[in-house]
Amino acid sequence: MHLSRRHALALLTALAAPAAARDALAGQHSLFLTSMRDATGGFAAALINDRGDMLYRVPLKARAHDGAMSSDGRSAVLFARRPGHFILVFDVRRRTVTHHIAARDDRLYYGHGFYSADGKLLFAAENDFDKARSVLGIYDATQGYARVGEFDGGGVGCHQAILLSDGETIAVANGGIATHPDYPREKLNLAQMDPCLTYLRASDGEILQTVRLPRSYEKLSIRHLTEVTPGTVWVAGQYEGSLSECPGLLGVHQGGAEMRPVEMQASLVHAMNYYTGAIVASGDRRRVIATSPRGGIVGIWDARTQALQDTLMRPDVCGAAPDGQTFVVTDGIGQISNDQRILSSIDGIAYDNHLVPIPAELA
Repeated sequence: MHLSRRHALALLTALAAPAAARDALAGQHSLFLTSMRDATGGFAAALINDRGDMLYRVPLKARAHDGAMSSDGRSAVLFARRPGHFILVFDVRRRTVTHHIAARDDRLYYGHGFYSADGKLLFAAENDFDKARSVLGIYDATQGYARVGEFDGGGVGCHQAILLSDGETIAVANGGIATHPDYPREKLNLAQMDPCLTYLRASDGEILQTVRLPRSYEKLSIRHLTEVTPGTVWVAGQYEGSLSECPGLLGVHQGGAEMRPVEMQASLVHAMNYYTGAIVASGDRRRVIATSPRGGIVGIWDARTQALQDTLMRPDVCGAAPDGQTFVVTDGIGQISNDQRILSSIDGIAYDNHLVPIPAELA
């Protein structure tokens, strides 16, 4: 499907379709919450299906990054792109924004977060910028998303944080890079950066384990992670050292063992421009997908053997999500793809960094 610019603008103008039209659009297609730059040049959040239809759209004053879905299916959230100041909470069924959450004056959002297993709490990756410290802000979803506390993230520059499948353990990707709003997006401590993967106990925030890649990877800023099978976490990073010395971009950790690098040929590291944007497991958990917007390439690995299976070339590709037994990715020219084909393409749309699966029954 390829829509004209005029058709795309018509879709974008409607904030919510009539109920009958929404049902027709949804059909059996997979649903996702995402953010984008739209055909007018503005930013927006949107509920889309895999053929590119927009079931709901909300204009944004600034870019969003990633989102999360509550376990009870009532709410989804989008987090501002770092260094960001807002979180939006959506009622997915009613197609409405229910809450606007603003960052504390001494905190900034880092683009990611998750709900507790019971859906009552929202955790947001935040920067305590005056102390160069990672924190997870805690918001009570039963009390209007009031901020009720925070956990220490166990490092510097936390980016993605996820709740593992046991419902009791939080994994935090600490990029190791200090930033401050007085120096927007400037990296302040590259000579001393200290990336790590940190595990916290979800009930009280106690740090259970801090894991680092081998010394040769000390300049790999760990940004994203995914739990592939219970207790097995893959991490993906962005390299900040000498390009002639970059050993790879991915790692795997399980239990109390050391983190193992995923072997990558230098040609692939170079093709990915030393940078990954997202990492997810396929729906059947047999493959791991890492995207590189700077390289315009998707790498697909065997989750068991860690062998590279395939690559896809997609311009400015970043968003990735499991879809059925496989996966989908979104890119900067309005395409939604899986490992077999391009599912949709819309002129004038640039999909942003991440993609949140939404249960089809919520359409």
